[in-house]
Amino acid sequence: MGLQTVPAVQHWNDDAGPAWVPTPGTRVVLQARDALPLGELAARLAGELGIRWSSLGPRWSSLSRPGDIELRLEPLAAQSAEAYRLTAGAVLTITAPTEAGLYYGTRTLLQWLRTGKPVRGTVTDWPNYAQRGVMVDVGRKYFSPQWLARFIENMGWFKLNHLHLHLNDNVGVGLECASHPEIVSEKHLSYAELDGILAVAAAHHVTVVPEFDTPSHAAAIVAAHPDLAITDRHGTVENDKLDVARSEAQDLVADVVLEWAQRFPGPYFHLGGDEFFAAPWEPEDHRHPLRYPSLTRFAEAATGAPATPLDGYVLYLNRLNALLRVQGKRARVWNDHIHPGIGVALDLDVDVEVWIRWNTSYPSARDLHDAGYTLVNRNGDHLYFVLSSDSVPAASGRKSAQGIYELWHPHRFMGAAGGAADLDLDPSVPVAGAVMSIWCDHPPAMSEEQVAGQTLDWIRSLSQQLWGSPKPAASYAEFSTLFGPVGLPPAA
Repeated sequence: MGLQTVPAVQHWNDDAGPAWVPTPGTRVVLQARDALPLGELAARLAGELGIRWSSLGPRWSSLSRPGDIELRLEPLAAQSAEAYRLTAGAVLTITAPTEAGLYYGTRTLLQWLRTGKPVRGTVTDWPNYAQRGVMVDVGRKYFSPQWLARFIENMGWFKLNHLHLHLNDNVGVGLECASHPEIVSEKHLSYAELDGILAVAAAHHVTVVPEFDTPSHAAAIVAAHPDLAITDRHGTVENDKLDVARSEAQDLVADVVLEWAQRFPGPYFHLGGDEFFAAPWEPEDHRHPLRYPSLTRFAEAATGAPATPLDGYVLYLNRLNALLRVQGKRARVWNDHIHPGIGVALDLDVDVEVWIRWNTSYPSARDLHDAGYTLVNRNGDHLYFVLSSDSVPAASGRKSAQGIYELWHPHRFMGAAGGAADLDLDPSVPVAGAVMSIWCDHPPAMSEEQVAGQTLDWIRSLSQQLWGSPKPAASYAEFSTLFGPVGLPPAA
């Protein structure tokens, strides 16, 4: 192995020059021009080193001397804004074009110091994928603000940068909502708590992506508004789905989406959209193409042409996308019901998160790319950590930390449901990144502490695959030997 960090660095020139050696007077130093943007990061690093070496004072200054660490905001000849260069000598210098790049350079330094290896040479490092994330299902299971803050710190330690919060599901809505408090779960995150979480995320360069999942997974909303449930062609009321052909349902969803969009500073908002229409194994009548007459009428009124419920569903998502576009947000949806070339088209500026392909008659990730959509890999065969009532996440195989490291890569999508096949896109096909999902199908299956502990190895494997650097080991077993030395981030 070379330099032992998680994820591994892209390139380390281990020259024979002098190693950087900290001294009792080591400081974090900045150029005067960088004091404002980098002061918080410099103070954080100084504090972390103070914890690591009690003899080092947590100080930062503007003039470097031997043993110091200098942070510099300067352009690099790299495609990624998150790139950095770490150069060891009498002074250790970390240079990057952005604060995020400098932050990642400091994570590499801290991990390096823990291994006990001399800090020498030059590291040039960058991520191959811009979006490197984890989803937490806070709609079905309450996670405390303290847990989420520590989870974000762990993400930053392993250079992951997107936290997707699945804020609602059939059993509840997990975030305060002033416009519709009647839909919110009794135990939920308040806006004050959210602000604290967002502050931690900003410090660790993690973008938090909210999701309001409709029109399905809406039982908690329908419980407060039973008149908004959809009715099928036989007159059967489905209490877990909103009838988004109704203006009242559209208005409620728009209220929540706009309110939450203004609470989250990041550029993305997830509109959900999964599991509304029947899956292939459901009864034939459930799969009838005209199952929801109200959506058919809604689409025909909007288009002035013959239409289907699928058209109404897509029109609904496009209307929400238009609202978000005005707010400067980019929408994203699950891929289940996105069928390029059939009926009304989903707006091309909506990102498609590809988790499923029910069978080969459904559009593949390649089809979605060819239609012009930006793809995020959410592979349900590899990246789903599920709290279940009848099983526990496996230690090996496709859905495991080992599987992510050995069997999956960011261009590997689901070929067909059930693990029958994978679909590998050509490396030249752009993929924005990938997000693993922590689904709380059975919330009591694990405590939040157990979730944190059992997902750590998944996160480590995911970080390596998404950073995209040369693997530090051929096997997961060998890769896992790094976990002890690298450890977890210093306590805040």
